[in-house]
Amino acid sequence: MIKGIQGWRGGGDEAALIAAAEAARRAGFEAFEPVLSLEGLASIAADEPTIRRLGEAVRGTGLEILSAACPLLRRCPLSAADQQFRQQARQLVIAALDRAAWLGAGALVVEAGRIASLDKPNGQEVGYADALNAVFESLRALSFEAESRGVVLAIENPADAFLLSPVEMRDLVDRVGSPWVQVCLDVVRVRRHGFPADWIDTLGPRIVHVHLADLRVAAPGGEDTCLPGGGEVEWPAVVAALKRQGYRGPLTCVGPGEPAEAARRLAAVLGSA
Repeated sequence: MIKGIQGWRGGGDEAALIAAAEAARRAGFEAFEPVLSLEGLASIAADEPTIRRLGEAVRGTGLEILSAACPLLRRCPLSAADQQFRQQARQLVIAALDRAAWLGAGALVVEAGRIASLDKPNGQEVGYADALNAVFESLRALSFEAESRGVVLAIENPADAFLLSPVEMRDLVDRVGSPWVQVCLDVVRVRRHGFPADWIDTLGPRIVHVHLADLRVAAPGGEDTCLPGGGEVEWPAVVAALKRQGYRGPLTCVGPGEPAEAARRLAAVLGSA
């Protein structure tokens, strides 16, 4: 398995991004996941020469770029009730696929959808079945866009009350029926309402990327996200399941913390099973 770290810590300018990549490399990471934002250097509107230059700069530190992440679908979901809004979400994914390809990434991580906004948990936006159908239709159309760019769409399990079951996620991907639409498993999100090892065994070879963080459920003031090994995820079971399924892809740390400490925690987690 390939040890990676998400690049949001790099800040907005090129020097900060390169400094973050260099720190990750010194810490022992092998891969770096840039995050596409609305503004800044690695934005969804950045031109091809800029994005290619960033990719070359990161690889120049000795790191691979195996994936890029686009969290912007949290604001503009593929599951939206309004068809025009869904079309905007598709165009956002297409723009992100372009930039992932320019970075030289083989995968783009996007959230599958939602039925309610995280800041309005009691305000349901769309029915569950309607959301599933909308996401399926979008992913089916986007699979051809992903194929044409040679970038796999890695659908990440959402942070809210949608796709709560690994069976749902598995069936959604199988229904799309394209090798260009697969799964990014976010372990800490699963831990909120399920068992990561069970998700891994259920999804099996559909998992092409794994995001790692941990969760302190009983933290003062409520839940607290932390580095792997600092919370209540059963890491020996997670690592054993990944090995059982023959997973050899990226394990990308996305929690808070410095690269050196993240690398130390990741090494401990990998040695737990």
